[in-house]
Amino acid sequence: MILKSKDRGKFLSLLLALSFFGILASAPQAVDPDVMSRFHGMLPVWYRLWVTIYLVSQIVVLIGIWKRKRFAVYAFFLLSGIQVVLISTALKPIYDSHIIAIAVFAMWQGLWVWAIKRKWHIFI
Repeated sequence: MILKSKDRGKFLSLLLALSFFGILASAPQAVDPDVMSRFHGMLPVWYRLWVTIYLVSQIVVLIGIWKRKRFAVYAFFLLSGIQVVLISTALKPIYDSHIIAIAVFAMWQGLWVWAIKRKWHIFI
């Protein structure tokens, strides 16, 4: 059964497009270590590798969500959780912005849950 993009819903399609755009905007972090160090000071040696793995994994997961695969939804939330734990524990922000960042992240994840829950029946 082939589903048309309108079956995915406009809101979920918008979230996917914004996420792809966000990955493209975040890609300099993986290439230029100075980008993140401007905001977080000294970074652990392994963090640049993690950002690269994370961005590539997110692309794969978002394509899976685009193709309506349930495993991709589970992987999306798992990767997001890992990223929050790493940012909260491994990085020392210059500004006290962790609470704001976590609140924004929680709202963003809430939007994803709502968008996916509405269309969960089309995921296989």
